[in-house]
Amino acid sequence: MSSRRNDMEQQTDDHHPPANAHEWRASVLRRLPWDALLAILGTIACAITMTVVIIKSNGDAVEHWTVSPAVYLAIISAAANILLRYTFSKGVEISWWTTAMKDDTRVKDLHNIWLHSTSLVSAVRAGRDFNLVALAAILLALVPANAPLAQRASTAASRVVTAEATVSLVAAQTINSSMATGMVTGRTTSISYVTPPFAAVLQNYLVSAPIMIAPDGALACHAGICRGAVRAAGYDMTCVPGSRIFDRSPRLPDEPTLDNASSVDPAVIFATEFHYVEWTNGLAAGEAAINLTAVFKQDGGCKGTLTLRNCTLVPATLEYRVVVANSTVALDGRYTYHDDKVVSYHATPGGSGPHESYHGGVSLALSDMFSSKVTLSFGGAVGMLMSSSGVTALRYQREKERLPVEDTALYAECRNYWLDPIDDILMAARSIAFRIAFEGNLTNVPLQTMQSEREVTELVYQSDFLFLGLALVFIVLSGLTVTPLLWNWWRLGREVSLSPVEVARAFAAPELLPGSGSNSAAEELMRDVGLREVRYGETAHGQMARVLAFAHPGVVQPPKNGVVYA
Repeated sequence: MSSRRNDMEQQTDDHHPPANAHEWRASVLRRLPWDALLAILGTIACAITMTVVIIKSNGDAVEHWTVSPAVYLAIISAAANILLRYTFSKGVEISWWTTAMKDDTRVKDLHNIWLHSTSLVSAVRAGRDFNLVALAAILLALVPANAPLAQRASTAASRVVTAEATVSLVAAQTINSSMATGMVTGRTTSISYVTPPFAAVLQNYLVSAPIMIAPDGALACHAGICRGAVRAAGYDMTCVPGSRIFDRSPRLPDEPTLDNASSVDPAVIFATEFHYVEWTNGLAAGEAAINLTAVFKQDGGCKGTLTLRNCTLVPATLEYRVVVANSTVALDGRYTYHDDKVVSYHATPGGSGPHESYHGGVSLALSDMFSSKVTLSFGGAVGMLMSSSGVTALRYQREKERLPVEDTALYAECRNYWLDPIDDILMAARSIAFRIAFEGNLTNVPLQTMQSEREVTELVYQSDFLFLGLALVFIVLSGLTVTPLLWNWWRLGREVSLSPVEVARAFAAPELLPGSGSNSAAEELMRDVGLREVRYGETAHGQMARVLAFAHPGVVQPPKNGVVYA
């Protein structure tokens, strides 16, 4: 009996596991890859944060962000890429070992998992060996594209913000004796020259100098512009259209033309002319002070219809639409003289002998700037004759497109036609009158309050959700491909890695067998055999064959050129 007990005790001692042996402990919770799952959750959090940044910054002022949303998006997308890459590496380790535990696994299958995870080229060229690891590797190679896409999802743009503002300014509502524009000399009723104050105003107009106002009155428009309506002196401008026939087609001098004139007589085919008379008794309220007449040919031909415009400029107080910015006032470019509202008309006193003229200087200035004339006549053997004076005719002259072959007999001079100059001329007259109201003698002119709309242009962030969506697509697709690599983790009985030592031990490498456990993790293997000396080279295998392998340095020789190794 005692002998039998001793045999049993001896048998128990023989089956006692060595000190470096470890229990295989497969479990759902114990082997759950917490770090990889946290990385996946972190990736989801990054995607959500990117969306929040884009939504929160959309339409928000740039000054509210110390760091721009694009920088946040770049950092977050980089973090998402790092987390995805970490999850992929853990998934490859788990996938390699769980694949190795299957019944039908080949060495090639294990090699492909490792190869596709380390080489994008091999993943792309996998062919029939294409697997989930190859797909994940390809998507992870593309996922850095989410960074520029995410940054493009947020850009800075300007936005106009409006608010009510009150502006105070001084503007003359009539052109009176304190701001007369011209002088009549001798016994004539025509204007001889402009007054020095108006000459200064005219010079400012010609050089487009800004119209300054008192800074205190425009404080409400600081860092922005104010738009409103102001009452100031000007002219109510109206035009009456008309037309007349002209005919200077080549013919004999005594042959009648359509306009009952001789073809050799010069016909006015373009003209702009101002008329002003300083009446002794003056002008009643509502009477025109300045008249503008224009005629121009609008088609290319030696005969046809001339367009006429007869315009009147009536002194009045107008309500202009203006813009105030940086202590300056200007006419609002969105409106024209058609939009000016008449508040009241004003009478204009006359005079005899030398005296100042309220509006004569304006007429003289406009006449010198815009008066122009072009005539056309038939010169017989020398063809058509055309003469031109004044720069306005040159500015608006155009030439009709060359005519077909059957019309080549038409003279080149007849191909000229002109655009309508009226609007530009009247807009110039409007600008000059407006400038007089602000730059003339404003002594005793009361302060005027203008209720305006203040516009401030601010930089805001503008979100492009299309680019955000594209960036998130890369992240989501990559996440959906790396997460399945973690599957079957519960089949593992220890922490695994693709350490070459751990893999070699699993393949029962002879040099690692003594002193190491077959179920040891990489860290445990390092404790057991990490200090063991090894060398790769030529070793004797049996009596004849020589092989290349890892072994103790004492039995390893360097590989030799020309030697065939088994």
